[in-house]
Amino acid sequence: MPTEVPLPGSGAAPSPDKGPATSEAATTVMPNVDGAAPIPVSAATTDDNGNAMKSSGIDAAAPTPGSSTKPKPTKKTIAIIAAAVVAVAVIATGVGVYMHQSKENAYDTALTACNDATAKLKESKTTMGKSQKAAQEAAKANSDELSDPSTLDDLKKLPGTGEGSTVNDLTRTAPTTNNDSDNSYSCSPDLTANILSDHANYMNDEANGYNGVAKKFDKATKAVNKSKEEKTSQTAKSTLQNAISDAQSMLSKSNGRVTDNATRTALQQAIDAAKKTLDSSDADAAAMTRATSNLKAAISKVSDSMQAKEKADAQKKAQEQAAAADKTRCASIAGTYGMWQGSPQLTVSADCSATQSDHSGGDGWSANYVANSYQSGTWKLSNGKTLTYYPAGTTSPWIKQYLASTGGGPGPSQAQIETSDGTPYVKLN
Repeated sequence: MPTEVPLPGSGAAPSPDKGPATSEAATTVMPNVDGAAPIPVSAATTDDNGNAMKSSGIDAAAPTPGSSTKPKPTKKTIAIIAAAVVAVAVIATGVGVYMHQSKENAYDTALTACNDATAKLKESKTTMGKSQKAAQEAAKANSDELSDPSTLDDLKKLPGTGEGSTVNDLTRTAPTTNNDSDNSYSCSPDLTANILSDHANYMNDEANGYNGVAKKFDKATKAVNKSKEEKTSQTAKSTLQNAISDAQSMLSKSNGRVTDNATRTALQQAIDAAKKTLDSSDADAAAMTRATSNLKAAISKVSDSMQAKEKADAQKKAQEQAAAADKTRCASIAGTYGMWQGSPQLTVSADCSATQSDHSGGDGWSANYVANSYQSGTWKLSNGKTLTYYPAGTTSPWIKQYLASTGGGPGPSQAQIETSDGTPYVKLN
């Protein structure tokens, strides 16, 4: 086909014949945001007739003859590339943030673990202290208080059971650097996660050591206390058995010998209750001790009633004996006594009763002896008078006074009786 000649002045260059279009296309590889295989971006190509073709990729302008083989990117291509770059930046930022957050999380976890370990160690020390105190108290027991003395020996073998002794030998390591005033194993926020973790591990180990010591104390203390309870129970049982035996003996010998028989009835009831307690499988030392106490109280009441009976009987016997003695108490002084320098006469009977009569016609009196009133020759009468006997060779006070007022002289040689109103009587032949 002939070449067309441009018109003058047009300035247009002759156009060559169009030849077959090349099928080569420039391919640009885009990054895949999701991490999949790269997606190729292909430039547009032409078919055999020179018509433009769309590739399955992203559209691109076809190169013109004499131009560069690299196609000129379209606005759409540029936008996609920019979005991909942004996506890559976002991913990178996300990875950085994730790593930073992971680091912060590890630190927070270590700090929390350290604080938890501090609390655990403090609690374990408190627990161990209580267990040690209980063990020291249990160690004060005497061997004769235990059913199995070997439990006390085992307890005393544990370091720390004595006053002021240490428990370091029982812990994993001697806890000399981690106490309430020492920060060698602190949980300061300035420390790194690794150091905080190390401190937490150490304190957890120490806490486990203290808890282990507490368990040893508790086990040994429990054994001693159990042995003590068993011995207490054995002693209480033996004491109750003896009390029952004593109560039965008291019940038997008190028959007919008490002032109040209700005390014996109460004693029998206490014996029955004590036997029931003794035979019960649920009865502990306290129950047996109460039963023993009830028995002793019942025995004491029966004993008191017996003593009251014995005292009453003794008093009655003494009264009977005194009454019998009173009937003949004045037998040796019985007789008739004439008033000294007067006419009335006093007759004394063997039972110490007396009668006064006056032969001159005066009023007389008669009175009985007041039981148990006789004391050393003086006794009382039912009319309120008191008589005192003066054997021969002695002088009654009134006669002695009278003789002294009259210038003296010998008194009567016979026995005399003087009444409480001062009247003297001299025994007649």
